[in-house]
Amino acid sequence: METENKKLWKDTVVFMQEDIKHQRNMFDKRDLDTVKKNESYQVIAERCNDFLVSSDLVLEELIRYPIFMEKGLECDDVQCDTYFTNYESTFEEEIKTHFERYNELKKAFTDQLL
Repeated sequence: METENKKLWKDTVVFMQEDIKHQRNMFDKRDLDTVKKNESYQVIAERCNDFLVSSDLVLEELIRYPIFMEKGLECDDVQCDTYFTNYESTFEEEIKTHFERYNELKKAFTDQLL
């Protein structure tokens, strides 16, 4: 069973990936000699690549998440319940961190274009 939040997160991660690809393409279409020599462009391009790789990992985790959490429904002791509760909290924090990285990357793009 997939919660609404998890579906929204998946949709958001897919959107973020497309947006970052679009932003990177906008950079690539600018005056290449000027842009590619610019150190901050190099840093942003590397951050884009890192973000896209981590987005793929986040999407994989979001796809596996409901299957993994179903095992938690079968818990019959406190230790098992605690494990799945902690996993869910950690997972949600990782998603929030990923969204924050996206916002920081978008700001870096905007700052570079202005």
